[in-house]
Amino acid sequence: MRSVIHIPFCFFILIFLVSCKAEMIDRTEIQKSINSNANVIFGDVEMVCSITYTSDNISCISIIQPKELKGVTFSWSNDKYKVSCDELGYENTLAICPSSAFAQAITNVFNSIRNNGDLTLINYDEDMLIFSGLCDSGRFSISITKSNKSIKQINIDELNLKIDFLN
Repeated sequence: MRSVIHIPFCFFILIFLVSCKAEMIDRTEIQKSINSNANVIFGDVEMVCSITYTSDNISCISIIQPKELKGVTFSWSNDKYKVSCDELGYENTLAICPSSAFAQAITNVFNSIRNNGDLTLINYDEDMLIFSGLCDSGRFSISITKSNKSIKQINIDELNLKIDFLN
């Protein structure tokens, strides 16, 4: 008799847990564009960058700090790639940066999110959700706020790349 009572109780708990997890957010609700400054750590290099990505696949990453790199900008728009510094620039229809370059890796993560790539929920708490995914630069994780579904952090461990968005 006791085991008969435990089975429905366990089934109820299982349904409750699954429904709570499903209420968080769907991966298609994740913000697919951003315009924010960010602290970027790439290996031993620490930078502050302005990062813009639109759902139309337009990306611009400009280095603000350190002063030695200030003004270096990476842009992608309609299959045109451009690297510039102040008034000097180079534009091409071929990808300029390898997938392991920090600016290309950031863009690859956003491309994966925009295309509703295969994101898996790996952790969550009251305020944040952490998803894992795969892009051309490797496996990444993104931390998303529950309230407005905005990306707060991106990590690509194999590239030793961490981006903390400030806005």
